[in-house]
Amino acid sequence: MSDLPGQGEQAPEATTFRLPKGLRDGYEVHRSALERGLDVRLLPRQVMQVNAPGDTGPAEGFTHGIPQQTSLAGATYAQDLRMRRAMLLKAGYSVPLGATFSVGRSRVLGRKFAERIGFPVVIKPAVGDNTIEVQTGVTNKREFRQAVEYLFTPPSKRREFTRSAYALTELREPGKINGKLVAPPGYRFLVEKHEHGDYLRFLVINGGVHNVLYCADGPWKTRRHMIEDVTEVVHPSLSEIAVGAAKVIPGLKVVALDMVVPDYEEFTEIDDAKIVEFSERPWLSVQLKKSPELASQMADLILETALPQAAEFQPQQVVATEVLIGGAVDPITLLEVLAEQFEELGIEGQLHESDHTLGQIRGKLNGNPAKIAWVFERLLDKGIKKQRAMLVEIHQNIPA
Repeated sequence: MSDLPGQGEQAPEATTFRLPKGLRDGYEVHRSALERGLDVRLLPRQVMQVNAPGDTGPAEGFTHGIPQQTSLAGATYAQDLRMRRAMLLKAGYSVPLGATFSVGRSRVLGRKFAERIGFPVVIKPAVGDNTIEVQTGVTNKREFRQAVEYLFTPPSKRREFTRSAYALTELREPGKINGKLVAPPGYRFLVEKHEHGDYLRFLVINGGVHNVLYCADGPWKTRRHMIEDVTEVVHPSLSEIAVGAAKVIPGLKVVALDMVVPDYEEFTEIDDAKIVEFSERPWLSVQLKKSPELASQMADLILETALPQAAEFQPQQVVATEVLIGGAVDPITLLEVLAEQFEELGIEGQLHESDHTLGQIRGKLNGNPAKIAWVFERLLDKGIKKQRAMLVEIHQNIPA
């Protein structure tokens, strides 16, 4: 009946709510804004505008938690792995030995390349959302064939696919073989040497390293209890490399950068620090695996970087809000669904249909801002119990 976290999840407090990792960044920044009593306008695909209460000036924008100061060009460069690798190499940084190949016409050449550089290798899409759909530790021909077959599946049909990409970088239509949809003709994949050593995830915000996690098996495979926060002990030489590399692609306010090094506590030359991933978004699901509090802290920094006055507002555990929901197909049924959700979460308030033709619902809510954000993020994503909306506006000019 309920969408609350299931068995094995933590209790439903703040950032412990279950969400796809592609939505985590947007949710965390949304939560941070509501906790500080800021006004929020939320649209589908996690497009969000944030204002201080009573501020009639231009709103600060976010898309999937990424500040609007991040340029579309910068995000697109980051998501084109051939371009990104070339830019890093030209700037003097080190990346694993690698090359790109077509899934249809040159997969055999890709396998031969893997054999030449030596297994294990890493296989990832040459263009697209970073750090996900990366297949590491491919150790032989059979595993190589399976990895490429996965990428031959159209992106929207893959188990790791997310529609939360910040930049549109793969616009071609799927192809067909014997009536079956496959990846677009010429779809390319990258084969890289699998680097061994200490695997680090750096989170660079506004030109500074704010968090470093040691992930023994990479950011997604490492179990929660094995992730270590090494921000205070990582050698300064590595932080310096991370900051410099993050600047190679201009126009990025936030960068998640993965590096493999011999020993994260020792001085490391730039040639020995292999940059294996580089993303224009923070992927706070990795920080969440370490602790919900850490993910929240990093989201707070992202919000304050884009909207400095947010730091002037103290976080509140309970907020009182005025809400407008727009674009509901069936407002009456949606009211029933929301009433059930809010009752389960301990959110008080009263909503009513204000315009049936426009699918609008208005009212007031009083409750935990993290829980309110969780409900509305899901409502504008895939919906709740088949009910969706196209707009949520939250104004917090009422004392809590």
